[in-house]
Amino acid sequence: MYGRRMPHKLRADGPRHRFDEVKFRNFSNERRKEWEGAPVAVIPPDSNSVRFAIFGDVAGSEFPFASKQSGYYAYKQIIKSISARQPDFAVSTGDLALRATHLAYRRLRKLLRYVTFPLIATPGNHDIVDRSVVYSQFFHALFGSDHGDITIGNVRLILINNAWGSFEDEQLKWIDETFAKTSTAISTLIFCHKPVFDPRENTYYGMEHRPHAEHLHSLFVKHKVSAVFSGHIHSLLHTERDGVHYIISGGGGSKLKTAHDAHHFLWCEATEQGVHVTAHGLDQTEPLLDLNLSARA
Repeated sequence: MYGRRMPHKLRADGPRHRFDEVKFRNFSNERRKEWEGAPVAVIPPDSNSVRFAIFGDVAGSEFPFASKQSGYYAYKQIIKSISARQPDFAVSTGDLALRATHLAYRRLRKLLRYVTFPLIATPGNHDIVDRSVVYSQFFHALFGSDHGDITIGNVRLILINNAWGSFEDEQLKWIDETFAKTSTAISTLIFCHKPVFDPRENTYYGMEHRPHAEHLHSLFVKHKVSAVFSGHIHSLLHTERDGVHYIISGGGGSKLKTAHDAHHFLWCEATEQGVHVTAHGLDQTEPLLDLNLSARA
């Protein structure tokens, strides 16, 4: 049930945050020496057409219950559907593990064996927190850096760890320096776990530190970010603010927010014109969301 043990050296306390180069990883090989996930290069066949998937919030789907309504079944179907599309890569917006513990990550490592495509991830609150204490070493053991800035073809991907709902000084410094860099990408996309804003009325489940959220938004507007993808809310939501699209996709296998929500994943195709984003449920033939994001470089 728990899968192979994580090597002791990977469980040791380490830095709270890492800002080294983010690397795509493959998890289909479960040999002990590659427990962390084998780094893999991503080179799309056509740099002017990058195809990738996004999914978020898998936590709680680790156990193989028989019901087809369970998160485990939904997660497997989502990964199967993504694999069939042969993406260049995929991005997870976090909450992959149930909590930041050795046993939870052993189960997660076993669950990731179904992922046959290159994957990068930004951590969710479940991935790095257990009983209000931050344990970053388990996420780092699997995925490496919890922040990242990488360009694939014509699209720039910036991964920001906002799982705590606010930022520490070293994170703010990295964020400001990252956006100050020049880029040749046509479209810039942001990935974080907690929504920068919650678009719903009479409820709030976004970043708790509002000044930090506003600082992010001002950077997104200034640097013409096309879209911000997050999870945390187990639903599918979309809003636009000052030209920046905010898309919340938390249907990767965790318990859904309401009976009207559906387990789903996002499919993206980035071209010279921008990014086409569609959301796909398990049994629906029509997309749950169909959105064209014009290039803003």
